[in-house]
Amino acid sequence: MKRRVCLFGLSANPPTGEGGHVGIVRELSQMKMMMPRSRSRVNNHNNDDGTANETETESETDNSNKNNVNEDVKEERFHEIRILPVYSHMFNEKRGRGMQASYEARLEMCRLAFREIPKVIVSNDEEKCFEWYANKIGMTKEEDRKNIRVGTADLLDMLMDDTSTNSNTSDSSDSDSTQAEYSFALGADTFMDLSKLKWRRAADIFQLLNGRLVVFHRKEENENENENVVNKMITSDSKYDLECRDSYLDLTELSQSCSTNKDLDQRIDEIAQSLHTKCPNLKENIILLNVPSLTSVSSSRVRNSVGVDDEFLEMSLSPDVLDYVKKNRLYSFAE
Repeated sequence: MKRRVCLFGLSANPPTGEGGHVGIVRELSQMKMMMPRSRSRVNNHNNDDGTANETETESETDNSNKNNVNEDVKEERFHEIRILPVYSHMFNEKRGRGMQASYEARLEMCRLAFREIPKVIVSNDEEKCFEWYANKIGMTKEEDRKNIRVGTADLLDMLMDDTSTNSNTSDSSDSDSTQAEYSFALGADTFMDLSKLKWRRAADIFQLLNGRLVVFHRKEENENENENVVNKMITSDSKYDLECRDSYLDLTELSQSCSTNKDLDQRIDEIAQSLHTKCPNLKENIILLNVPSLTSVSSSRVRNSVGVDDEFLEMSLSPDVLDYVKKNRLYSFAE
């Protein structure tokens, strides 16, 4: 059986707490799926020479549960939640407004933020993908590499490349890239952009994943509040263009969505019809996940906070992450 791995990319600059990234990852970790209750029957009979011979027959439903409405059983949807902080080359460690914490610092903050959640692995696959892609296109000069941009499709190419030495991370339990089935988690508004093919190689992403997307959002009763939040966040983070969004710089900030379930259902129908030839199972494989804990917290609000009291920071970040930020003086409020 293939390991079911959910990829979750984020800027982690910094990773937010229960009202943001941590709450999303916790929900991903707890997701279940229905599986048929079955057992394999083995028929034992003797060969002509008297030795036992075992013939395995097809799995059959347990008769005791044949007429039981609870015949199906719940199973963990994902064996692994793989956290992927977006990789920034050293030439691009600081971009636009605000301070960009180093890749190593963001990896460590993710380890601190998610270490209590089962099945979570913080991976440097993004960094490995950068190197894999640079080698693939034959770019060896360090100065030239600063212009390289890798996206989600490139990452999936690497993970699914049997010949790639980078396809298995030291942090991951995958023994073989062919033994993993990947899904990708993203926010509702981010999904809307992806489904409109605004990302680089967007159609390839759907095809590589066979449509296995988990689209997270908040309850619709918060719809008006969400719209205001998203509008503010898009304004404050307008420095990120769509290609940067393909590197999922801060999906949580775009996930607290003004897109309703109706909007999402309509868009899923449209993209499923558009990509039917390339991805016939797209509609069935997309999952909408309500994350009740999501609030208006965002990484940009945290890192750009000046003169705020500790109560806001304590609500926005997990205690270990906040301690790490202050100790290492990563953002203006910690200086």
